[in-house]
Amino acid sequence: MSGTQTKIGTLYPTIQRTMEFPTRIYQPIFIRLGRIVWLLWLLLTVIIFTFNAVHFFQRASIICADVACRFSFALTPQIAQNFQDYRLSPLVWAGHILFLDALLVITYIGVATIIYLRRPDDWLVMVTTGMLIGISINVAISNSTSPFANTALDWLPNLHTLIAIYATFKFLAVFPDGQYVPKWMRWWVYIGMMWEIGRRIFAGALTNTQGEFRVDLFLSTFIIASVGVVAQVIRYRHHSTPTQRQQTKWAILGGALCLLFSTLGAGLYFTVLPIIEARGNALWLNIALRLVYYSAFFLLIMGLGFSVVRYRIWEADLAINRSVAYFFVTLILGLLFLGSLVVMQRLFNIILGQEMDILATIIATGVVVALFPSVQKGVRHQIDRRLFGLRQDLLQLKQQQQQRVEIYAEGKQGALSGKQVGGYHVGALIGKGGMGQVYLATYGDTWDKVAIKVLADALFHEDLAQERFEREAKLAKTLSHPHIVPVIDSFADGDHLYLVMPYIHGRDLWHIYKADGSIPLAQMLIILSQIADALDYLHGQGIVHRDIKPSNIMVDDQDQAWLLDFGIAKWVNDSHVLTRSSGILGTLDYTAPEQLMSSKNIDHRADIYALGVMTYQLLAGTSPFVGGVGNLVYAHLNQPAPDIRLVRADIPPSVALALMRAMAKDADDRFATAGDFIRAMHP
Repeated sequence: MSGTQTKIGTLYPTIQRTMEFPTRIYQPIFIRLGRIVWLLWLLLTVIIFTFNAVHFFQRASIICADVACRFSFALTPQIAQNFQDYRLSPLVWAGHILFLDALLVITYIGVATIIYLRRPDDWLVMVTTGMLIGISINVAISNSTSPFANTALDWLPNLHTLIAIYATFKFLAVFPDGQYVPKWMRWWVYIGMMWEIGRRIFAGALTNTQGEFRVDLFLSTFIIASVGVVAQVIRYRHHSTPTQRQQTKWAILGGALCLLFSTLGAGLYFTVLPIIEARGNALWLNIALRLVYYSAFFLLIMGLGFSVVRYRIWEADLAINRSVAYFFVTLILGLLFLGSLVVMQRLFNIILGQEMDILATIIATGVVVALFPSVQKGVRHQIDRRLFGLRQDLLQLKQQQQQRVEIYAEGKQGALSGKQVGGYHVGALIGKGGMGQVYLATYGDTWDKVAIKVLADALFHEDLAQERFEREAKLAKTLSHPHIVPVIDSFADGDHLYLVMPYIHGRDLWHIYKADGSIPLAQMLIILSQIADALDYLHGQGIVHRDIKPSNIMVDDQDQAWLLDFGIAKWVNDSHVLTRSSGILGTLDYTAPEQLMSSKNIDHRADIYALGVMTYQLLAGTSPFVGGVGNLVYAHLNQPAPDIRLVRADIPPSVALALMRAMAKDADDRFATAGDFIRAMHP
């Protein structure tokens, strides 16, 4: 057993390492001291922001016609006139900026406070929340003018900024486990801080006294910060556990969206906006671009907050997927809008002698609305297939899963109930299979009960559906095992294909599970031993079932387990694969990671993965991976198998470890046979 535990510990370091807190502070005196330092930092931030806000409001409320009084976001005569055109007071200019600044600062401080109060004994949490608090006033627009300039307290905001920069460098160097990875990141923090201090002493701020941007200083600072990003990439690829990688993904998503929206907002504000303002009143565009800028930093706090507290940690991949898709959809539709607008303006100018801006805008908007569904579908397809490497895009997979539930919906009476086909009297619809519906029937005058499986009408004209159905008959007839339901007859009648099997009186595991909530371990071990023996027989014949799930395992009145439904089974060495290249088939809840990524590299270990997922579900009373289609896909691909003892403390360690190994993401880390899996479960 020690060998098994060592193996599992190697495969699943997250199970052990996430229970440890290398950044925890254990001495109460240091925790109290940390609280004092944190509160002083918060108080200093609030004081600086308050003075900056009052000073900004005083300056931004006065029309500044002289270049000498100009500063970033000063109230120019043109801006004042724009407000007067809408009968608004120029005070609204300074007021709405301060409102957005205050909302941003309060949000950052609020989120930081909630995180810190949850973990005041963690120094990395203190650094992270301190960084968030410091960032809040440094990105605020009201920080563009300071009341401390050229006073005895000129050092105070500079000291605050340096502390915030140090917290940011420290965060990039040690997040998420508090360790310097790579080791040279410790020196990177020191060098970065020496640069920031020296720059302020010898070179000054990033803007000169005329408000002009110092590109040279910015690039040097950007290069230093980029080293921290590169180090995070190295940590992610070579050192992080699965949980830490998910934390990094949330942080990267928040940072990337922040960079994208802040660059977009600021770039359009300083380049496009002046051109539009030269042609007329662009007040609302001015405010809209500022909202884009602020939204960037709300996205940053969301990503970092989710990362630090590990909230919905395994949804990071889906969030990244959706963000990338929305970005490209927005980009494509934006370019289509601009292109349509320019074309229509030119056409109107040629035909009517004027550009007809309003009508051209309406037409361009109509083009975007009309093309939105197809653009969205195409972009999501390309991202899922090309960027994330999925066999089928998430939208198609969702439709396929919903369609199959609808096609195979159970009922007491089916379309063939009461009819006679091939010498069989068809009765009630009793179940469903991977390729069709299952009816109870009797044979001729003997009235022997049989089960007849018929290809569903909705699938009869589907590509390769008939071939797959016929292949199931051919495959099942070659099998002979005491726990595999045999096929005793197959025939065609009109537009329908039929398989005839012995009728097994009993219940499938799904109905047993739904009725009882869970299945006792002792009973499960008996059932699993029989099913594992059947699977090993299949695998020995070079056959992969590919749809192991509770509804495909029947337990009869003598407590004998039977393996059903070979509708999507395949021979491992058969090159003539009769599944659609874009279709996954099967049930997503039990699908192995390799089934989601490739149709060619699937072997018997996919069945062992599904058997592990099913066993966990039936023992725990809940699935190991839950959520919608997108959540399930990325959970199967990335989320480590959970320890069943977290929901069933009475489960023996041998069972828990065996389940985690059976559900390993890498097929090479799973059991070699289903029998090995079941034997490892025995205490």
